[in-house]
Amino acid sequence: MNTSNFARLKELFRRAAAGQELTIAFLGGSITQGSLSTQPGNAYAFRVYQWFVDTFPQSKFHYVNGGIGGTSSHYGVARAVTDVLMYQPDFVAVDFSVNDLDVPFRQETYEGVVRKLLTWPSHPAVVLLNNIYYDTGETSQDEHNAVGDHYGVPHVSIRDSIYKDLHAGKYASRTLLSPDGLHPNDYGHGLVAGEIIKLLEARYRAKDRGER
Repeated sequence: MNTSNFARLKELFRRAAAGQELTIAFLGGSITQGSLSTQPGNAYAFRVYQWFVDTFPQSKFHYVNGGIGGTSSHYGVARAVTDVLMYQPDFVAVDFSVNDLDVPFRQETYEGVVRKLLTWPSHPAVVLLNNIYYDTGETSQDEHNAVGDHYGVPHVSIRDSIYKDLHAGKYASRTLLSPDGLHPNDYGHGLVAGEIIKLLEARYRAKDRGER
């Protein structure tokens, strides 16, 4: 069960609507870096950043991409400050769901990343992204989301959305989304970005309805 606390997202939207200068950041592996996208602007991370730019034209946004291919949350703990947090982000999406499959104590190291993000003085709104191997369904989602639920951090699942649609026949073949079964192409990056944007838009609409 997703037991998320959306207070930080609500505060982020308030500040964005007020025209404040904000930093939108991403921490993860090669998918976050934008692997197999034809240009940086097609990567899921930049598309999510662009959603903020388009939704809040009165604000100025900075983009920080801390994605490095082949890195797990074990390494992510060590580089979180130099690659993301030193820029005092107001929003961080984090994804180590595929690379963490090779980490023996992945739940512990992932918790270290999440805790470091949440306790940083800029108090960023954090969203967990869970990518997947499209052919096998392998992902560290369950262990990572348990951490997210413990800290009340909202999460987005590719297994429960794009992967589910793929295996239900919505897409003619996996290669339409990912040539290698892991890294999305431009179209796949758009789908991944779309899942994060769905969460952001839902919470922004909830704000208007007065929901917590």
